[in-house]
Parts: sequence; C-alpha cells; structure tokens
Amino acid sequence: MKTHWLALLLMGSGVGLFAVRARWVDHGHEGIAVADGTPVLLASRGPDPVRSMVFVAASRQEEELSHAAAFLHDLACEPNSMKLESTLQAWIDSQTADRIPALLRDLSASLPDALSGALQVRLIRRWAETSPSEAGRWAEQMPEIPARRDALEGVAVVWANHDLAAASEWAQQMGDAPARDTVMTSVAYEAARSEPLIALELAMRLPVSAGHVELVSHATRQWALLEPVAATGWAKTLPETNLRARVLSELAAQLGEADPAAAAGLALESIPAGREQDDALVGIVQRWVQKDAAQAAAWVAQFPVGALQDSSVENLVRLWSMQERDAPAEWLNTLPAGELRDLAIEKFARATATEDAQTALAWTELIGNLPRRNRCRELLLNYGMQATHHPTHSPYF
Repeated sequence: MKTHWLALLLMGSGVGLFAVRARWVDHGHEGIAVADGTPVLLASRGPDPVRSMVFVAASRQEEELSHAAAFLHDLACEPNSMKLESTLQAWIDSQTADRIPALLRDLSASLPDALSGALQVRLIRRWAETSPSEAGRWAEQMPEIPARRDALEGVAVVWANHDLAAASEWAQQMGDAPARDTVMTSVAYEAARSEPLIALELAMRLPVSAGHVELVSHATRQWALLEPVAATGWAKTLPETNLRARVLSELAAQLGEADPAAAAGLALESIPAGREQDDALVGIVQRWVQKDAAQAAAWVAQFPVGALQDSSVENLVRLWSMQERDAPAEWLNTLPAGELRDLAIEKFARATATEDAQTALAWTELIGNLPRRNRCRELLLNYGMQATHHPTHSPYF
C-alpha cells in the first residue's frame, strides 16, 4: 500500500476549489482513492500508480450543498409558518463556521427570493457567534440590498454582546458612511443595557436624525436607572435643541416613578414650554397617581387652563377612578366652582360611565358650564344607546 498527499482541485456547479487527502490502495489493476476515510473513486492502475492515477471524484461538499438546496426548497413550500420557522432555525443552528461561507456563496443564489435574503442574514448572524470579524467582512462586501443592512445589524448585535470593545472599534472604522451609521446604532443599543456611557459616546458621533434622538434618549434613560443624578446632569448640558428637550422630557417621565415631585420640578425648570414639556408632565401625572393620587391631584389643580390641564386631569381622574371611586369623588366636591371643577367632573363621568351610567349622568348635573354639561350628557346618552348593541364600547375615544 502506498500513501500520498494529493490536491484534488475540483470546480463544478459553483462549488469552488477545495483539497482533500487521498490515499492509493493497491488492488491489483485497480485503485481506490480514499478521502478522509471514505472511498470516493475508482481508477485504472497504470505502470506508475502515482503518475497515471486518474481521479473521477465526487465532491462531498457538493453533495452536502445539493442536499441543503433540496431541503430548503422543500421548506419554502411549508404552509405552516411556525413549523417553517422552527425547522429553519434548527437547521441554521446546526451549521458550523467552516461551512457557512460555502452556503452563502453557492446556495443562496439558487433559492427563491423570499427565502434567500432571510437565509443570508441568519447564516451570517450564526457565523458571527464564533467568527464575528469574518462575518462582518462578508456582510460589508454584500451588494446594496435590504439584506445587507439586516446582516450588518445582526453581526453588530451578536458581536456587541460577546465583545463590546471590538464591536465598537469595527463600527467606527467602517468607510461606508450609511453602513457605519447602521452598525454604530446597533452596537450602541446593545451597549445601552450595561454600558450606557459607551452607548452615548457612539450615539453622539452619529448624524442628527429622528433615530439618533431616540437612541440618545434611550441610552440616557438606561443610565438614569443606574445613576439618575449623573444622567440628569449630563442631559442638562446638551445644547438647547429638540434633542435636549426630548431627552429631558422622557427622563422626567421616567424619574416620576421614583420621585414624582422631583421629576415635576425637572420638567418645569429644564424643559421649555411646549409639547415636550406637556408630554413629560402628563407622564409624571400618570406615574404619580399610582403612588399618591391626592398629591398628584393637588399638583394638577395648579395647572393653567389649556391643553395641558385637560390631558392631565383626564389621566388623573381616569387612573384614580380605576383604583377607587370614593376618593376622586370627594376631591371633586372640594373643588371650587369653575373651569377646573367642570373639567374634572366631565372626565370623571366619562371614566365611570362604563360601570354605572346612571350615576355618571347624575354627576353631569353638577357641571356649571351649560354647553359643556349638555355635550357631556349627549355623549353619555349616545354611549348608553351604543352599549346596548356593543357592550365593549367606551365613552373614551
């Protein structure tokens, strides 16, 4: 028996070049080439078996790709979406890093379009679990198709969870600006959970956009869960822009869960009057009423007449009446006649009409402003008629 190392260069059906270890086994006038322990060819033996050996080889890799293509084509016809998803994910989880490049190169192009893009993205994400830098380079070189963005995001998420520093470095060195922004955003969102300062560092390097504002706000709120004073102080240093107003607004609403009074002070002192401030104050009311509805009511009573007062009173009364009925009713009776009392009674009547329409109508008689009283009564009466046919209908629209 003679053993040799031979490079068998095969190209067929897009498989590419590969090498196997072959061994010549002497069987009289015939020979068998054995690749990795598996007989793969028969050949005629000449006077010199080394020089005259002729390989007619079958590629194990090609066979595997053929089986994979058949499997995925059949899977694409699966009518049960849940079964398709679970089967596909199990197959993807079974792929190893050394096989994925060949699958991406030779298999994806032969699949139906509906499956090809999703398959590429998920294979690349699987690849990133063990070889993120290689998976990232592959994703960067993909053509400008929707799957490229998804693939880059997938690599960024997986890599950031395994090695945040390396993922951040990869994101920042990318030359393609749109791709760089996509990857930096994905890495920053992952970083925000455990390293919000790194997330903010990345976020502040991104161009201003709606997505950028959302990212900065998210990272700041994550920071505030760990260090509320530091996060609030940093947010106050932002330039007077929509970004600053948005971040402080959402920060104040979040802080309202632990300290509503302090959050209210932050919203009134640091956020310019306008929609962002109104949204923050309403968010604080929603949280405050869960902790101390009476204090929240006393605070809301100080709001000037307008849209902010209207929405704040509505949220206050609706949430408070869901907890109990007597306390909000007693509060209504302490209010002096005027705009606030009429508004609060209207909101209370609408909030309680689903359970006791007659009592809600009786409350409307206490509304001092006649046009408002008539509108509220008409609304509740219409609701009563509709509720006869649609029991789940609510007077809140």
